[in-house]
Amino acid sequence: MKNARFRKKVRAVLPPSKSIYVSKQSIKGVANIPAIEARFLHLVSESMGFDYELMVPGDGFFGHELDNGSWTGIVGMLHRNEADMAFAYLSMNYDRYQVVDFSTIYTTQVQTFVTEMPALIPKMWVLIYPFDLGVWLGLLFLLPLASFIIYYFMRKKKSFSTVLTVAVGSIFKQSAKLRNQTASFIILYCFWWLFVTFITMGYSAVFLSFLTVPLREKGVQTVLELCHAARAKTFKALMPKGSFLLEYLLESEHYHLHELGRIINESDWFYDTREPITTYFGARNALIGPKMRFIGSLYYKKKVSEDSFGIWNVGVVLSRQFCCKERLNKVVMKLLSGGLYQKIVSDEVFRSGLGADPDVFHTEQTHSLSLEDMYAVFLLLFVGYLLSLISLIGEMMFRYYANKLKI
Repeated sequence: MKNARFRKKVRAVLPPSKSIYVSKQSIKGVANIPAIEARFLHLVSESMGFDYELMVPGDGFFGHELDNGSWTGIVGMLHRNEADMAFAYLSMNYDRYQVVDFSTIYTTQVQTFVTEMPALIPKMWVLIYPFDLGVWLGLLFLLPLASFIIYYFMRKKKSFSTVLTVAVGSIFKQSAKLRNQTASFIILYCFWWLFVTFITMGYSAVFLSFLTVPLREKGVQTVLELCHAARAKTFKALMPKGSFLLEYLLESEHYHLHELGRIINESDWFYDTREPITTYFGARNALIGPKMRFIGSLYYKKKVSEDSFGIWNVGVVLSRQFCCKERLNKVVMKLLSGGLYQKIVSDEVFRSGLGADPDVFHTEQTHSLSLEDMYAVFLLLFVGYLLSLISLIGEMMFRYYANKLKI
């Protein structure tokens, strides 16, 4: 039986969408936030016993304050009493609290960003991947230094070039033929071999893992890196139109956040949440938004950042004239206690994967080594033979001209 307080239909606003038929606008592989909110609204209406009329903001905005004091989007509709409530996955903040009311919290909103998966690193340079630049420079400095110390402890019984060749060979697990029975030399050489053992074992272990698992470029992983990329114009940081996050960035005390907001605003880097999000994917585009927007099988092939701009609470947005906030809060808490909101989200994620391209579920796994994986090794061998051949030809020419001069 309908409750007397809800004789008329409640005017309920959904997140920005092209129409109120949100289920028909689903994209395969992408969780549909308007559909999630619509299902949660339906559960609340059944629990409270009211009918509702669905609405969407005509301007496609969630709601931000204009210079003249008026509000756009969903917040504006509630402020002008054009709607009674909004299930719009709308975050709570101080400015919005001045003109509308909120129910109890039913979820949180993590603002992050997503990019295309970074490109694969060419296998031809796989030989140098196990160590970073600092380690390689350290080895280049240490080899001649260690060779000179060993040469000194041997009382110069071997030439320095011979000692250096042996030291380099030990790095490549070649046996050493340096003989000296003094205690000082034996202690020195033992510690050198201990060092070489750990270096070679570490290199071998990491090298094999790099060969069998595809490596990708680092890409943009953090908010700070996104700010640097946006400043250098190597990435576009696209933000939803009318998002409160722009104002948050512009007012931030952190320089990199303020700078990112300024760049986005001046460059007009915005996207319309009513359009398919796949429209805005690009190799040099970073889409900013709530993490829930970036769940679904389609994002298995994207890079969703683990960093975030912040976390905000989300509640049902209410008009100041709404009569039954306390009752609504009780219903929302009961539904949350039963795990029904999370069930709706899980169902939507599962539904989004139905009929999706099977290739999106493909994960990068280990594999047996192929010729492509060993390309760098064969290339190194070829270059070595080529240098040896050039050296041989040079020696032959030198000897030929030397003999000719003697004649």
